[in-house]
Amino acid sequence: PLFSDADLQLYPGISYRHCLVKRNGSTGTVLTPPHDITGKPIAGHLPAGRYGARLLELMKASADLLENHPVNLARKARGENPANSVWFWGEGTKPKLDPLEQLYGVRGGVVCAVDLIKGIGICAGCEVVSVPGATGNYYTNYLGKGEAAIDAFRRGSDLVYVHVEAPDECGHHGEAKEKIWSIEQIDEKIVLPVLD
Repeated sequence: PLFSDADLQLYPGISYRHCLVKRNGSTGTVLTPPHDITGKPIAGHLPAGRYGARLLELMKASADLLENHPVNLARKARGENPANSVWFWGEGTKPKLDPLEQLYGVRGGVVCAVDLIKGIGICAGCEVVSVPGATGNYYTNYLGKGEAAIDAFRRGSDLVYVHVEAPDECGHHGEAKEKIWSIEQIDEKIVLPVLD
């Protein structure tokens, strides 16, 4: 109910990636990605501009909603950090893309766990393949992504964009070993099988 009213709709994604749609909205809100201010005070980085006040109000309301949420109570009991608020960190509009096949005469495919990339693929007229166990984190289904790319080629795709978020996520968390491991998994379970 907090994010659903006449002009707002929340579309849940995976992990921390979700999309709040403002119907008949326009750009002009100033938002800051949280990983740009890690370890810094949030003062000066809260929503501002066109819808800034409304988004800040929603952020504050989410803190109240999440404080005693059963998921957070269970996380606290396990010694894990709770989710204590939503954070709006980017704005945009739906792109108007001509289909890839119309532009270049090629059929495209997209293999990805991240909804943003899937959406771009859909807007470009590509086949978007969902892979079970694809998470957008370093413990994703690397082999499944490679197999999905191979299957897309077999079904007639001329090109397949395989997106793996893992190394980027590891970088944001300062996880050097996991980043190296995820790159090795990409080489072993995606690149080599696709090349073969």
